[in-house]
Amino acid sequence: MAKQWQGLAERGDKLTGGPVSKQLPSSRLFHGDIATANATKPEFWGYLAGIDGAALVEVVEHLDPTPLHNLGPCLLGGLQPKVLVVTTPNREYNAVLHQLGNALLPNKLRNTDHRFEWTRQEFEDWSKGLAGRHGYTVKFWGAGKAMHEGKALSALGVQGRGLGFASQAAVFRRKAGEVQGRGQIVAQQDQISSTPFGRLVGDIDSSGEPQVMMGSKRPSPRHQSPDSVDPSSADASSKRVRIDRAE
Repeated sequence: MAKQWQGLAERGDKLTGGPVSKQLPSSRLFHGDIATANATKPEFWGYLAGIDGAALVEVVEHLDPTPLHNLGPCLLGGLQPKVLVVTTPNREYNAVLHQLGNALLPNKLRNTDHRFEWTRQEFEDWSKGLAGRHGYTVKFWGAGKAMHEGKALSALGVQGRGLGFASQAAVFRRKAGEVQGRGQIVAQQDQISSTPFGRLVGDIDSSGEPQVMMGSKRPSPRHQSPDSVDPSSADASSKRVRIDRAE
């Protein structure tokens, strides 16, 4: 990981003419489980509560109903980052992929581990509901397009961005205020090796690779629709959340 950071920084030096490689970011890696009732409380997260930003990149579509239901209360209600970015596949764009010869599953999804794939309206409804309940604003954008997209859209009789992008994103921003109790523990963060959320498993900086404990992962269900998932089988520990704090 450190080598990857170094390579990106060196490329940044060439592009900007600046000392990007001398300003390598550092990260602390924690391993824990957010699917508990206590995760809805800021104190569960320790000094992580109220961090600058968090990201769930192509994660939500892999969650069973129970951890998906807990996601908003735990992250927006408990962790309360200033900014949360969530991306997920855009189901409407599957028509483009299929037109270009990309195989979809019998349930019309892209991946055997996807419990669902949302249309843009479904994603917006879900995101706006979370934002309204937890004191956030939310804006939407899309990213990614297939090669020869224009050919596929023409064959489908669709103009412009009528089907959106391959992936869709929601950017949540906390409206105002600091998380209660945060100021009392932020100064101690370099000395903290664990929080109620989980234990520290490694640091990333320019000096070396972190030692990271990997969680177990259950087998992926094959060709399984969201309605057929048993909520009692939900295992949020199979998903890891990366949390970075800008210093």
